Amino acid sequence: MSKKSDCFNLVSGVSHDLKSPLHAILGFTDLVKTELESLQTLPDKTIKHLELISSIGADMLELINNMLTNARMHAGKQTIEPLLVTHDVLIKRMNELEETFMAEMISRDIDFSISHGKLPPLVYWDVKSLRYFVMNNLISNALKSVQKNGTVHVHVELEENNIVAVSVADNGPGIALAEREKIFNRFTQSSDSVFSKDNSGLGLFNANKMVKTHHGTLEISDGLDNKGVTFTMRLPAIPFETESTLVG
Repeated sequence: MSKKSDCFNLVSGVSHDLKSPLHAILGFTDLVKTELESLQTLPDKTIKHLELISSIGADMLELINNMLTNARMHAGKQTIEPLLVTHDVLIKRMNELEETFMAEMISRDIDFSISHGKLPPLVYWDVKSLRYFVMNNLISNALKSVQKNGTVHVHVELEENNIVAVSVADNGPGIALAEREKIFNRFTQSSDSVFSKDNSGLGLFNANKMVKTHHGTLEISDGLDNKGVTFTMRLPAIPFETESTLVG
């Protein structure tokens, strides 16, 4: 067995052992919070403490998933399953993505929106993997970065040569120019980032790897109003030879 396979098996086993009790902790925390809220006599401070436990647990789960994804990619075990997705379904997936983050954005008074310009009639992507490994990561990073009343904006646009550009822009503290060149390296964190201490340094590395599997690029530039950063993913609408499977 190769060293890569040994590493993957080790990380996979450890990740499974960590995730099982963590899921239980998160589940029971939410259950206790729901039960106590129904009493209507609980101090707000206690509810906030339970919400903090859930938030920290969710961060830990994200770190574990990033570690597992990194090991899987390193061992060549991360497969993709592209499907033909119609224009209408692509918009539907964008709306679902917006709804996923909207509640948290509202609770923190953050201006969050997803818009689009012209879109291709079809894309042939592994939409689930792109959402999980790329979009969720980029939006979550932006959310952690911006302060109250900040802005996070996602835009999707068809460019020349049937290339689709997806940008995630914010007006947070940003990332120093000197650090941008290595931001996609494994275990790299920005010293300016307000969430760097809670970040495994694997999220952007994994996102970049997934984009590359679709023969695309992931770039970083200045953010909104000369603040924050913008991450732009550019993918061919049809990066692979297509099969007959159609989602629509």
